Amino acid sequence: MTFFSKRQRISKRNNLLPVAFVVTVSLVTVLFGVAQPCQALPKPAKALDYQLSGTVSSQVSKAESTVLTNTKETLADPVNHPVLLTISAKDSSGKTMEGIKISVHSNRGSVDVVEAMDKISTFQTVSADSEASSTLTDKHGQASIRVTTFIPGKAILTIDADGVTLDPVDINFLALPFPSIVTLEVGLPFTQKNLTLYQPAKVNEEKLSEGQKEAMKSFSTGTVVKVPFLLFCLLVVVCIVSPILVLINFINLNILKHNEAYQNKLLQGRSSTH
Repeated sequence: MTFFSKRQRISKRNNLLPVAFVVTVSLVTVLFGVAQPCQALPKPAKALDYQLSGTVSSQVSKAESTVLTNTKETLADPVNHPVLLTISAKDSSGKTMEGIKISVHSNRGSVDVVEAMDKISTFQTVSADSEASSTLTDKHGQASIRVTTFIPGKAILTIDADGVTLDPVDINFLALPFPSIVTLEVGLPFTQKNLTLYQPAKVNEEKLSEGQKEAMKSFSTGTVVKVPFLLFCLLVVVCIVSPILVLINFINLNILKHNEAYQNKLLQGRSSTH
């Protein structure tokens, strides 16, 4: 009994060895896996963004392109005396270029109103915008620009054609005749009112573009001259009395001539009787 019980114990131990081995290997594997540091996940690839920049030279030729004007000197009258520019954009071979951006600017700034003709309908701007002074050339390679002002003086116009500066144009705006810009007023005594003696015709705003209307608001377009009341009275008296005196002198001269003729007749009658 004793012998068989010892063998049974030994066989049980031998049967437990594989199980212990498997458990040991599993524990070592788990411990080894935990002990290893976690590997970082691969970072996503970044997209590369490259920007290319450069300057492309314009094909517009300054030598071949032309700028024509209807006048180099005119009155500072936006309604009746506009300056019209005709710009022709051409390449080095003299061929006209369509779709070229043309911009015109004055050295006097907002004093001069510069407007592209294709943005004006019957001399009225559809809308007043900051791009009114620029346009694109038509199929003939031409662009028309109108320049007007209320203020006399010399304006130097700079023309830009697709980044190429063409020859500048000098325009001399003359002052309007004196009566057309002066308003005469008389200050009435004992009141704060003024009596208007003469006032020039007002500008017809229906014929003005939006840009011209804004310019008219910003700048004075006339001069007011106030005449003292006593001086006005003296002028009235002179104007009234002078014709009366002239008429009296004319009547007196006729009377003197008539009396002289009558006396001559009397003298002739007396001489004939003797």
